[in-house]
Amino acid sequence: MSRLTKIIISAFAILFVIALLINVVISIKIKETAAFIAAQEYMKENPAVIDAIGEVEGYGFLISGSIESSSEGGKAFFSYTVKGSRDNAPVHVVLEKDSSKVWRVKDFRMK
Repeated sequence: MSRLTKIIISAFAILFVIALLINVVISIKIKETAAFIAAQEYMKENPAVIDAIGEVEGYGFLISGSIESSSEGGKAFFSYTVKGSRDNAPVHVVLEKDSSKVWRVKDFRMK
């Protein structure tokens, strides 16, 4: 293997690790938001989730989605895995908040 090839492979490996670390940090920050906490509470109390996967025991490590929030309201959506006592399931959750600053689930889908 040539020196240039080794450098290119090393550069891609470093970029991959950096991208993974950024995703992990973003996932950790998302889990700390009021919107995601509201989504977690919804999952724990939702009979459809409990029937499908059992009691909620945790959530997947990587989360995708977005949060838009202002003093007038906001919207958020998340896609992640819910881990249950019997099974795991990918979910997609859409939340909204109004001027009351309370996040409410507006749409929920479990695959």
